[in-house]
Amino acid sequence: VEEVADIEKLAKKTEGKGFIMEPWDFSYYSHKLQLKKFNIDSEMLRPYFELSNVIKGVFGLANRLYGITFKENKEIQVYHPDVKAYEVYDNDGAFLAVFYADFFPRKGKQGGAWMTQFQGQWIDRKGTNVRPHVSVVMNFTKPTEEKPALLTLGEVETLLHELAHSLH
Repeated sequence: VEEVADIEKLAKKTEGKGFIMEPWDFSYYSHKLQLKKFNIDSEMLRPYFELSNVIKGVFGLANRLYGITFKENKEIQVYHPDVKAYEVYDNDGAFLAVFYADFFPRKGKQGGAWMTQFQGQWIDRKGTNVRPHVSVVMNFTKPTEEKPALLTLGEVETLLHELAHSLH
């Protein structure tokens, strides 16, 4: 609440007392306030968030917090060549799930970010524990040979948010 008041205060100081803040103005003045308070621009952070390093970091965090590991398995069929499949294991080596990482935009793919499940977890009539198959879908800029995929801090936060849904 205090930050919202600070953003509105900065906008009125910049534009004049009669300025009426509209919803589409918020991110612009929020960015201006961030620059003023911290002298940092989120674009300055991108070189520190190269996608493969972020993935290692996020998987490492899941390992430290929950004892789980992610192992890429190229033998698991995927629905698009850009999608990677991982087997997820508990700290005792027990198989937990299949995790699909779908990170890049493509024709026909919806924008935004979300988590979905292709198969839930349940115990069947024979007592078999059927393991979940979940996917995290993002729309990060795809790397090229000349330019790596550098994420914004907001994209890193969104990835963590969607991964948390998948872990749940």
